[in-house]
Amino acid sequence: MYNFQKPITLGWLSQILNIPFCGDGSFKIFGVANSNSPESNSLMFTKTTDLNIHDAVLIAPQDSISQNVLLSPNPRFDFIRALEVINSVIGFQLDDAKPQVHSSVKLGENVVIENGVFVGPNTVIESNVVINRGTYIGENCLIRSNTSIGGDGFGYEREINGKPIKFIHLGGVNIGNNVEVGSNTCIARGTLGNTLIEDNVKIDNLVHIAHNCIIRNGAFIIACSSLSGGVEIGRNAWVAPNATIIQKVKVGENAMVGLGSVVLKDVENGCVVAATPARLIRRPE
Repeated sequence: MYNFQKPITLGWLSQILNIPFCGDGSFKIFGVANSNSPESNSLMFTKTTDLNIHDAVLIAPQDSISQNVLLSPNPRFDFIRALEVINSVIGFQLDDAKPQVHSSVKLGENVVIENGVFVGPNTVIESNVVINRGTYIGENCLIRSNTSIGGDGFGYEREINGKPIKFIHLGGVNIGNNVEVGSNTCIARGTLGNTLIEDNVKIDNLVHIAHNCIIRNGAFIIACSSLSGGVEIGRNAWVAPNATIIQKVKVGENAMVGLGSVVLKDVENGCVVAATPARLIRRPE
């Protein structure tokens, strides 16, 4: 859970957002969480009506069955509004501790490392790299020049007048051991929860990894590939140059995504897919 600077109540938030609620208006909310991992006294959103959480607050559709609920025609939009209001009026408890960089780490010129960052032993960070708050980098990693790790990803909804409103990113980036990240690559922080890069992953130059992606142990992501939000790449999978993968798709372990492919649906373990849109080329023997 991402805690507020001080608790709020269900009734207060209903008044601020100008949307109705059901339940106990004095119910205290301490922070925000993901509805996939609900926590007590947290604020979450869901697009379904059948999620029923008794010890938290949901922003949910108007026929929701949950106990403490803000009734919304567009739960994601109103959750984003809630984040914006809470951030400006109350604020979140962020990790402002000085960065922990092991004495064996080698830094190039003009490296920016924000507060709340950890960098493990024997890691090399080349020149002009920016590492934002909430990033953890393990040992024996190589971060090539001009790369950005932990910046906000791209997430917006539009108000009625068309004005875009940004989904505040509260998560971080967790990078394991023996990971290589190429030059001019961007790895975005998670929205709620972290973007995860496991051990032994190798990422080439000019790769985009969006918020909340998960890249499993030993996967290779080759130059100019683009992974949209929430994509999961399995163990030892191979994503070839210029591949594009739509949000929340899962690429199985030992699978291969061919050159320039546009992947719109899950790829099973060991399969090879290619083309636009990607289609099955070969199944595992």
